[in-house]
Amino acid sequence: MKISHKNSKEAIENRSYVIDLETGGLDPYKNGIVSLCLKRLGFNDPKENNTFYIKPKKNKLYSYEAWKTNRISLHDLTNNKVTNSLRVALDYILLNLFTTKTITLIGHNIDNFDIKFLYQGAREENVTLPPIFTIDTMALAKRHLKDPKILKSVSLETVTNYFLENPVIYDEKTNQLRQKLVEKTNFHDAEYDVVACEFIYHNLIKLETAEEEKEGKGGLEK
Repeated sequence: MKISHKNSKEAIENRSYVIDLETGGLDPYKNGIVSLCLKRLGFNDPKENNTFYIKPKKNKLYSYEAWKTNRISLHDLTNNKVTNSLRVALDYILLNLFTTKTITLIGHNIDNFDIKFLYQGAREENVTLPPIFTIDTMALAKRHLKDPKILKSVSLETVTNYFLENPVIYDEKTNQLRQKLVEKTNFHDAEYDVVACEFIYHNLIKLETAEEEKEGKGGLEK
């Protein structure tokens, strides 16, 4: 499901999280979830960041290309990291995070990737998720940075680097996110990617608001 971030009745009892999943491939039916991070929108307290490393499942595939991209190895998930089963992670999320009637999840390419893995994982674990609305920052980037002279790609890394060089919002919250991003670049790490996604979300929403105001003024002038 999708919903605008504005003027929603559900927003009264809604909570928003930025989400990123690292997986063993691109197919939610064949490939397993490797890690999952949820960061509560607007909060920079580390307590509001929840990262889960997921134990590999025997019936799932994990490609070498995926291990190379997210820099998490099978050895890490079986020896070096504290891992949980996907069921335990989902139960924790439902009990402690998804406690309102509806949830908004913000992600980069979430509609074509993360949400599909999340729903498929929940189905396989017999977990019922609450109504989830999504905001896809990749779709927003395509809408507001569509000029190829500005960006040739709308990947998370490209859009993040663009706004690091050309920020459109300067407040304490966004500057804190920016500082985390420049301290150590680590794309394809779930924790880093949710910070990047929130950073570009605030910038894209600022662009969207400015464009709407410009269109409104233009309409009045006519």
